[in-house]
Amino acid sequence: MSSSLTEIVLSYSYLVQDPMPTLARFPNLWILVLHNRAFLGKQMVCSACGFCQLRHLRLLKLHELQTLIVEGGAMPKLLSLKIEGCNKLEGLPMLGKGIVRYQ
Repeated sequence: MSSSLTEIVLSYSYLVQDPMPTLARFPNLWILVLHNRAFLGKQMVCSACGFCQLRHLRLLKLHELQTLIVEGGAMPKLLSLKIEGCNKLEGLPMLGKGIVRYQ
């Protein structure tokens, strides 16, 4: 795939392995949307210094997602984060601070 992609939308992909390490390699990615069972795993990790240009992240209807880890330095330009329909998610990611757990 082209490294010049600025937007990726995945839907009904049924991925079982965390897609974030691969998606973070797109240096010009501004918008990332994962929805409707795009990912069937329980944990996603946005590694340090990944997604250097990402502005908008949408995680919608990822029914098995329990943990989203955002390591320090990841997504430094993120402007908006929308998480909806991820009912098993145990907490909200705090950029560079890991996860804030629900009480």
